[in-house]
Amino acid sequence: MSNLNTKGAVINLDKERHILFDLNALCEIEDKYGDIYKAIASLSSQPKMNDIRYMLYVGLCHEDDNLTDKKVGKLITLQNVTDVIEAVGKAMDMSLPDKKEESEDDGKNV
Repeated sequence: MSNLNTKGAVINLDKERHILFDLNALCEIEDKYGDIYKAIASLSSQPKMNDIRYMLYVGLCHEDDNLTDKKVGKLITLQNVTDVIEAVGKAMDMSLPDKKEESEDDGKNV
């Protein structure tokens, strides 16, 4: 089993922040999109601003319980939106197990 990343992807917004998709975040995403991979796909090609803001918000909640989606929206500008998308994608990659690793673990933990 791999070591889980507990720091997340670093991004500089109003201050240095760490985007992390812990179990709570993944549950929130699943509730909204129905599937984690649909959420990832929503950011892949022509992402909507609502999706970008939501994914960043969910990924930052672990370090600040007072955040709201509106507060997070104020952190995103047209100048940094590409960096935000890249950091969210990186954090998502860091949070999900590799397909190869997942298939190697099948049947071992019963």
